Amino acid sequence: MHVSRWLFAAFITGCLIGCKPSAPPVVAPAPVVSEPVKPVNPPPAIQPVTTKLPTVEKPKSSTTPPEKDSLRDLAARLVEPTENAGWRISDSAALELERLGPEAPAKLLPLLADPLLEVRRGAAFHLLSSFDAAVPEQVTAFKKLLDDKDATVRNIGFQAVKQLPPAEIAAASPQLITLLDPTHETKPENRAAVARLAGTLGQRGAPFSTSLEKAATSDSDDRVRSAATFAYCQIAAPPESAVPLLKQVLKDKKPAVRLVAAGRLRTLALKAADAVNDLGTALADENEDVRLAASEALVRIGPAAVPVLRIALEGKNTNAKKLSLACLSALGPAAKEALPAIEKAQSDVDKDISEAAKILVERLKQ
Repeated sequence: MHVSRWLFAAFITGCLIGCKPSAPPVVAPAPVVSEPVKPVNPPPAIQPVTTKLPTVEKPKSSTTPPEKDSLRDLAARLVEPTENAGWRISDSAALELERLGPEAPAKLLPLLADPLLEVRRGAAFHLLSSFDAAVPEQVTAFKKLLDDKDATVRNIGFQAVKQLPPAEIAAASPQLITLLDPTHETKPENRAAVARLAGTLGQRGAPFSTSLEKAATSDSDDRVRSAATFAYCQIAAPPESAVPLLKQVLKDKKPAVRLVAAGRLRTLALKAADAVNDLGTALADENEDVRLAASEALVRIGPAAVPVLRIALEGKNTNAKKLSLACLSALGPAAKEALPAIEKAQSDVDKDISEAAKILVERLKQ
C-alpha cells in the first residue's frame, strides 16, 4: 500500500512537469543596412611551391611596329607630288623623321635598295640634300640608283653622281651611257643632262663618244641633240675629229641644233677647213644666227674659204650674197681671188649688195 502511493505521486509529478509550455523562440533583430555590403571573397589557399616558376615575356604592343617597318612607312611618305608634276618633302613626315633622332637619316640609306618604289623615292629624295661624296657607302648606294626602273629615282641618283670628282664620274660611265638611250631613259631633259655631264669630263669622257654621236644625230629631242653635239666636241681628241659630226649636224632640222654646230666650227677656226663647203651653204640658212655663225667661221678659216665665198656671191640667195661680201671684206687682200665675182655684184638689183661690192672693189684695187 505504501509503495502504490509513492508511484502515484511520481506519476502526478511527471505529468505536471511535461505539461509546462515551451519558451518562445528567440528571433534576432534585423540589422540596419546603410550601404550595400560587398561580399568578401576569401583569399585563395596558398599552394606550396615545389618547382621554379616559368618566366613570362611581356606581350609586344600591336600598335608599335618594328623600327624598320616604321622607317619604311615614313620613307614612303617623305615626299609628296606638287602641282607641276614634281615632288617636294612632306613637312609632316619630315617632322616625324626628326623626332626619331639624329641617327634616323643614316638608317634610311639601306632603303635606297627597297623593293617598294615609294620607299626608295622618299629615302633618295631626303638623303640627296645631305649627300657626301666622301662617304663610300653613300656613293655606292646612289650610283645604284642610276639603274633604277623609275625615272625620278634615276634622276636623283644622277644628281648625286654629278657631285663626284671627274674620275669617279668617269668610273660610272657604263651606267651613265645607258641614260643616253631613249629606250631606257624616256625623259629628254635627263638625257640632255647626262650629255652635258659627259662633256665636262674632257678626255676622260672618251667612253661616251659613240653614244654622244648617236644622240647628236638621231635623238628625237632637239635639246638632247644640241647637248650631245656640244659635249662630243668637248671630249673629241684631237678637236678637229669632231668636224665630220658637225658637218652632219649643220643640216639638222632645228635651227638651235644647227647653231651649235656652226658655233663649234667657228671655235675650231683653221681646223674646220674641211667644213668650208657646208659653212658656205649655211650662209643661206633661214635662221639669222646660224648664218652669222657660219660667216664668222669662214672668216676664221681664212683664205681657204675664198672659193666658197665666191660661189655664194654668185648665187641667188640675197642673205648669202651679203654675208659673202662681208667675209671677203674681212679677209682683205686674200679676197682678190674673188674680184671678178665682186665686180659683177656691183650691178646686183639689191642696193645693199651693189653698194657693198663697189666699196670692196675700190679697196681691193688700191
